[in-house]
Amino acid sequence: MADDEDLELIQEREKMLFDDPREAPRVGATVLRRRNTRLDLETFAPLFVRHLQAPKFEATRLCQLPHGMLLDNIDAALAEAIAAELRSLGEDCVVVPAAKIISLPRPHPVHAMQLSKTGMAVRSATEDWYSLRWEDLTCLAMGQVAVEEVKRTTQGMLTRRITSPSAMGGVGVGTMATALTPHSNVSVSKSSTQHQLLDFVSLMPLAYCRIDARHFDYSILGDQLQSGSTANVMTLARWLLAYAPQMNSNIDVDRLKQTGMTGMPHVDQHGLTEIAGWLANVRQLGG
Repeated sequence: MADDEDLELIQEREKMLFDDPREAPRVGATVLRRRNTRLDLETFAPLFVRHLQAPKFEATRLCQLPHGMLLDNIDAALAEAIAAELRSLGEDCVVVPAAKIISLPRPHPVHAMQLSKTGMAVRSATEDWYSLRWEDLTCLAMGQVAVEEVKRTTQGMLTRRITSPSAMGGVGVGTMATALTPHSNVSVSKSSTQHQLLDFVSLMPLAYCRIDARHFDYSILGDQLQSGSTANVMTLARWLLAYAPQMNSNIDVDRLKQTGMTGMPHVDQHGLTEIAGWLANVRQLGG
């Protein structure tokens, strides 16, 4: 009987820690790191194993997160204990109520932009414009995402059709007649290309915007317009950070300002959304 009760407690604890936290009532706490560098496995993985009773692979995953939202909606006392040990090891972090965590909507694609002293106007694919104020922008996130493209090619071919009089209702077997008829051959090829994405978030009103560097009108750059989309999206990011320097970012802002270029992490589209969400929450709740 005792063993059954112990098993139920373990299963309940695992459910609390590893199930999708959005499915549970947000009555716990969330641990937010203030930076997203990877945690040293030898130092921090044992911490997670000990506090969370987590398997090694889960502790490794937590150390390698591309964002700083470390643990979401867990027991408040457990969150405080983990945060205290993280701080003792030099990791700056905060514990906030899970109910206050900002959940971002789906990213809104932006294809054009106009800038002014007070803010920006952005245009979607449907030609709709709406305005955002510089002071309301909270974060800017950039990443490289592999996008799969499918290409279908149709090639016309001539095939030989053979008929005989008997096959056509004639009598006896005559000479074979041949004819060339058109035939279509469709080939499908898949390729993967790297797209640079730039996300930014406004909290009042809540707006989550995404620019695909390959599908944006850079005419606003004027005489700073260059031939490549990578250089252009870097210039755009530098401009936005100059207008709204309060924005948190996952890129090296100082390097971007000095050289015009900076590194971008390789992530999937959902991963970039997680980074943007973490940056917005750190800015709003990090103190």
